[in-house]
Amino acid sequence: MPLPTDEIRPGIVAILDASVLVSDKNIVYSEPDVPFRNGPFVCLEVKDDQSLWLQLTKAPDKRGLRLKITSEWKIDGSKLWQEGDTYIHDARRTFTGPLESFSQAGSKELPHQPHLRPKISPEGVDAALSEIRKFGVNTL
Repeated sequence: MPLPTDEIRPGIVAILDASVLVSDKNIVYSEPDVPFRNGPFVCLEVKDDQSLWLQLTKAPDKRGLRLKITSEWKIDGSKLWQEGDTYIHDARRTFTGPLESFSQAGSKELPHQPHLRPKISPEGVDAALSEIRKFGVNTL
């Protein structure tokens, strides 16, 4: 079942299929020539039927430039989500498009049981948006 569009709001984390995003002409990727992978993404903004997302990773970068999602910003989710290190992969590489497009990209997600869907707090969302703006990348 696809990620329900009514669940898409700032702070949610979803496992998205990169091939679905790449093939969707409604998705705008700020660096289209750079490959990306399936995995966790965080929604940072929703406006009307559009949303803005960034990819997450567990790996810090060697230069220490990735924004770390602190444990204080992590809400719900599994024990692995709560205790593991998580970073914004690259704040310059935003994905924007219709809610329905991201819903389809989340169609292979497994149910979040017994825990709830992982989320990032409003403070974490604000920090990620500040990171995007620091690089001069547009938000919604």
